[in-house]
Amino acid sequence: MYEIVEVPADASEYSEPLGSKEKFWYGQQYLFKVARAPSGEDWAEKVCAEVARRIGLPHAEYELALWKRSPAGIRGVISRNFCRDGAALVLGNELLAEVEPDYATGVSQFHVSTHTINRVLHTIHTNHSHLPLDRDAPPQLLNSAEVFIGYL
Repeated sequence: MYEIVEVPADASEYSEPLGSKEKFWYGQQYLFKVARAPSGEDWAEKVCAEVARRIGLPHAEYELALWKRSPAGIRGVISRNFCRDGAALVLGNELLAEVEPDYATGVSQFHVSTHTINRVLHTIHTNHSHLPLDRDAPPQLLNSAEVFIGYL
């Protein structure tokens, strides 16, 4: 039903260190994320992007992909960089730590028990966060907190 994009074996231009799974940038604008077997992470991201598109939520676009690094290939997804020129992505964890200095103090970057819905919403309101750049949300979602809740 969906096209599977073939990513050349030598496509990796530089790795992306953020997050828990292997990923790299290539073609100066695409991120390839490896799907850990047998998790289904690749098709789950594609399905979520399609659902978000159909209900009108701003979202990253994903395409199923196969990295030709091995004879069988390595499954994953690609996503085009959605930051426009001159813009920078600010991660939610960075904002949480800025508003709540004790957020994630002394713990690893994964399984953070202080990452709660109340802290996230407080951070969104404190930072006066805006809707994603160049994205339209459904008319009933009036602010960034409502868009965030829409994802949940």
